[in-house]
Amino acid sequence: MISSLRQKALAWLVQLPKGQQALVQAACDSEANARVAWRAWLSTHDIDAADWQDHKLLALIAQRLGYIDPDNPLRGRLRGLSKMHWTLSQLSVREALDAVDALLRADMDVMLLKGAALDASGLCLPGPRISGDLDILVRRGDFARSLQTLIDHGWQMKNRSLKVEMVERIRPGMNLYRGEQGDIDVHHQPIHAPMLSDGQLAELWSRAQQLEWLGRKIFVPSLEDQFLINAVHACRSSAKAPSSPLWPINLSILAQSGKLDFDVIAKHGRGWTAGACLEAATAHVRSLPDQARRCVLAQRPSVLSVLLLLAARMGTLPRTLLLACVKILAPRVKFFELPNAAYYVRRWLSKRLRYVTR
Repeated sequence: MISSLRQKALAWLVQLPKGQQALVQAACDSEANARVAWRAWLSTHDIDAADWQDHKLLALIAQRLGYIDPDNPLRGRLRGLSKMHWTLSQLSVREALDAVDALLRADMDVMLLKGAALDASGLCLPGPRISGDLDILVRRGDFARSLQTLIDHGWQMKNRSLKVEMVERIRPGMNLYRGEQGDIDVHHQPIHAPMLSDGQLAELWSRAQQLEWLGRKIFVPSLEDQFLINAVHACRSSAKAPSSPLWPINLSILAQSGKLDFDVIAKHGRGWTAGACLEAATAHVRSLPDQARRCVLAQRPSVLSVLLLLAARMGTLPRTLLLACVKILAPRVKFFELPNAAYYVRRWLSKRLRYVTR
């Protein structure tokens, strides 16, 4: 009883907005349920007001309209939008592959994360995957060199005021851009907080599988690690930086593969202090075996993991202040935000002052 109430409370923290919940149901539920969800969404939303995150789900729904709403006049328009977004996604991937090639030529290992890893593992969405960037992981010792390598190839960091040496200290990764379509997110650890040890990262790499993806030898996390990584990223969302609404579908696809060992997932979740995120995200997974659900619920997430979940839902400054308090309670835990907290405070003040002077 207590564990069930706990999971409901944690799940409430990370649930998608109601509109996106309806779109997820319309994209992957049974035809009857999808039809009800789709009509409910249309009754309260205007497709002209749909944002980028909504379109990721609308691209999947477009493939099902022939079954759930064949007479809808929006059917042709949605299919056209789906094709357009998919084409732009392919252009973005092609540009990002140039960055991957530059890293591989520099003898750096590259690992796919999130949606790209899922697709490379042969577990694809029930329709086109729409994405704006490519998420990759490099070894921590190669992180600064990877950023400099990409900068030398014409890529620019999202925050140009930061130097590579500072990024290495205060960030688990960095977005880089080139031209209109180039967008790649380079990480040296797969989650934002806390800072994983070098030993934990070495174990992650040792569990990964190297395979050929689009003609390149590249690493993909184990399916258990993919589940955990997607669950943790699902919990890091705010109004200004929402997480991709595809995460419930991604987790469900992994869960339905029949290849997951949830005891292993729970073990790694404890090691990454991600028990609360794992339990919260698991509540939204469709067709999760009862045994797997019981395994996750039995872990009893630590207080620290709950605080990290709360921090993940906050803006930059509140998160930094909360993590500073956590640091006092758990001095051995390391976070990326804290080594240069003054930078985040200056950035926050700068944004507020500009807003006030307008």
